[in-house]
Formats: sequence, C-alpha cells, structure tokens
Amino acid sequence: MKVGIITLSCAYNYGAVLQAYATQQFISHAGYDAVLIDYITEQYQIDNKDFVYKATVRWRKNVLTRLIWKYTKHRNDLIRRDFFRAFVDANIRKTKIYFSNEELKLDTPDCHAFISGSDQIWNTDFSWDRKPDLPFFLDFVPDDRKKIAYSSSFGEAHMEPETKEEVRTLLSRYDAIAVRESSGKKLIEEMGLSARVVLDPTMLCDHKVWEGLAAKRLVKQDYVLLFQINPNKELIKSAKQFAKSKNLRLILLSANPAHKRVLGPGAVYMPKVEEWLSYFKYASYVLTDSFHACVFSTQFNRQFAAYVEERNIKRISSVLHLLGIENRMIQNATYADLAKVYDGEIDFIQVNNKLNELQTDSGDWLLKQLSAGKSREDERQ
Repeated sequence: MKVGIITLSCAYNYGAVLQAYATQQFISHAGYDAVLIDYITEQYQIDNKDFVYKATVRWRKNVLTRLIWKYTKHRNDLIRRDFFRAFVDANIRKTKIYFSNEELKLDTPDCHAFISGSDQIWNTDFSWDRKPDLPFFLDFVPDDRKKIAYSSSFGEAHMEPETKEEVRTLLSRYDAIAVRESSGKKLIEEMGLSARVVLDPTMLCDHKVWEGLAAKRLVKQDYVLLFQINPNKELIKSAKQFAKSKNLRLILLSANPAHKRVLGPGAVYMPKVEEWLSYFKYASYVLTDSFHACVFSTQFNRQFAAYVEERNIKRISSVLHLLGIENRMIQNATYADLAKVYDGEIDFIQVNNKLNELQTDSGDWLLKQLSAGKSREDERQ
C-alpha cells in the first residue's frame, strides 16, 4: 500500500525536515510504501521572479530596495534553502516537485492513502492572502482515497469567520483527524468536527532513530546549549551567567546566518542536521524557544528549559503538558527564572515511561487509520 505524505518539508529549519523524515520512517517501518509529496508552498518559491513583490512590502518599494533584498535576504534564503534541501534529497524518498494545488490535481501521485503531516501546515497566517494552503488540506486528493491528518497544527493562526468556514469544509472530507496541540483539537471541535491529540512525528519515532542519525560528539568539554529561533539578548545574557555558574562552556546554535548581528561570529551557524542532533545529544543543559528543540532534548534525556512567548506558548506548553513537565517553561528571560527551572531536575524515568505510552497510543491510532484505508482499497479493487 502506497502512502503519500504532504507536510512543510520545504521550510528552512531543522524541525521541518526532521518531522518529514520521522513520518516517513515510522510509516515505512510499519511496512507501507511511504513517499513524500514534494510540494513547495508559495512562501518558499523564492526563485519566482515575482517573489519579492508578493512576499514583502519593505523590499519591493523601488529598484534600490529590490537590489538590496537580492544580495542580502534573498541570498541568505537561497543558502538556507539549498542547505536543508540537501538533507531532504539525501534522506527522504519523494515525488517530483509540485508548486500548486492545480499541478497536484492534474497529476496526483498514485497513492492509496494520503496523510497531511505535522508542523504548522494549517496556519493560515503563513499564507500571503491569509487563506488555507489547499494542498495541505488534501484538496487535490480524489474522494475515493483515504485522507488522514496526523499531528497537523494551526500554530497561532487567527482566522476570520469565512476562513474558518472554508477550513471546516476542507476538513470535513477527511476520514480521520489528529492534531499536535490541544488548541487545535478545540478549534476543530468548534467547527463541529472531531479530532484527537497525538505526538509530533519526531516523538513518535523511537529515540534509537535519532541516536543513529546523530553525529559523533563534537565538543569535548561539557556545555550549555542555547538554540533560538528568535534571538533574545537578555536570554543570551542569562545563559552566559548560568553557564559560568556551572563552570561550563556556552554554545550558541543557529539555523540562520543572519543571526550573526545578534549572536556574533562565535556562534555555530547551520551545522549539518546530523551535527545539530549531536549538539543536543551531548549537552549538559539546553535552553531554547523551539518546539522541536524541546522534543530532541526530551528524546536525548537532556535537562532543558523552554523560553515561551505568545508566538510559541501553545505549541510548547501542549507537548510539555502531555509529558508532565510544564514546569520547564519560563516566560521571563532572567537568570533567576532560568536557574530556578534548572534547580529541579527532570525525572526522565517517569518522562520516558509516559512517552512510551504516548508513542504506543499515537502510533496505534495512525496504523489503525492506514489499515482501514488498506481494507477499503482492497474492496475498491
């Protein structure tokens, strides 16, 4: 049985490519023929000659601003795109590239079942018109094929009533829906549909998958690892104080070379995906504002603290609540708050037991939906 997976695999970050990798790994290991549907959503079609006009008001003003964009932000995005694309090309089996819902409808991948996968694929704030990105809602999939949502996320989306109604119509075609956060489950239930909360694919996979993918230890001495999606100077200052109090080295890690203006030249920029995992695997402590950095800190049993703001609190709090470690969150970037969190160690025996239960529950749910799809396909043939 061939299963098509569509997710935000084209994004320029570690979490995006690793959750796509994890979904395919899990489904393939269960005996299915899993393939990633290689859809590049409009916000990542940076080679399009009209991209600067669609993407930003700031840089499209005149010839000079467009030239500045071309040789600064655009060049940086090209580097990041090619960097993360290299991992996808080397590690994930995929279809040809699609750039629109129309292309997918004209040449739909020949799969028995389709899964719209994890990450913020349903966040309408990511679309330039604030409308649903139709391929991520499986709009291109024929009615007679199985349609499953696994660990999909709305993020912090703010939908107008008419947009919410359009989303409800799209989701009503699904055979089964599972989301990543309790806030997503609540939103879907408000639409009159049903959903359940499951683990992100990076947590669904056993930790041995990540142990095998991670590179060898890269830093000899013990260290505190700080990985930020949105660099915060006060958080950096607090991390330095904490590392000094423990007589440890501080390593700043970034997925974006543009962060040099805040992090400085001493940070580690865009290590290979396998090396990025290694930094988490061997850290003594981790401090982060990233959902997936929290996930891998958990998978490698690292003591960590999660810095949350309005933009990320739902994503991070939901998964930490599932694991019973909500107390790892801090909302102030002060040294006192950080030290207080680290004063209490995570009991990973309890966390791992809980994670194992959740892995079984989420995995069984997904395989049950696929099995039902297989039976229906046998009947159809």
